[in-house]
Amino acid sequence: MREDASYFIDSARLSGAALERKHRLENDPSSRTDVMAYASDMERIDSDVREKVLSAAAEYDPAAYSAADVERALAHERCSIEDFAALLSPAAAPFLELMARRAQRETGRHFGNTVYVFTPLYIANYCDNYCIYCGFNRYNDIVRRRLTEAEIAREMEIIAASGIEEILLLTGESPAMSDIAYIGEGVPHGAAAFSAMSDSKSTP
Repeated sequence: MREDASYFIDSARLSGAALERKHRLENDPSSRTDVMAYASDMERIDSDVREKVLSAAAEYDPAAYSAADVERALAHERCSIEDFAALLSPAAAPFLELMARRAQRETGRHFGNTVYVFTPLYIANYCDNYCIYCGFNRYNDIVRRRLTEAEIAREMEIIAASGIEEILLLTGESPAMSDIAYIGEGVPHGAAAFSAMSDSKSTP
């Protein structure tokens, strides 16, 4: 581990050339991908939503709203964009308690008094990236696995038996080891096992 960057973790199993490349990628900003830019294989969807949002943000004047505007917004059954603008303005500061009550009421109306609990299911940890904060970093010295369809189904059965019904499927980013086809093939088998387990629990 280098003293100048203690959060970088080097492995003794890497060759000198691999270590050199690792250090260069970790320290050279030009090697990093612009996450806001479209890659060549990404789908481009024509939309003016981004322009509308940026335009509205540029035109927003927080000082233009009064207490009367805030009260009017809170009195409406459904808030308009202009109502939200008033609620975000400094004039809304004295109304925070009323806003919190309204938010609680709206949340209860749409979602009830429930808490959703989900569990992550890692089906593969191969990754081509080298994010310094992530355990899946391609340069990390860890055991790599890719679950088979049967193993995914078994994990689903265990999760279903615990009572959790919401699952987040996760993989590293590796087109070779966890491509769309692999994920797509694994999901139905796992879901079938999960559904069967859930049905068996509800059968008298």
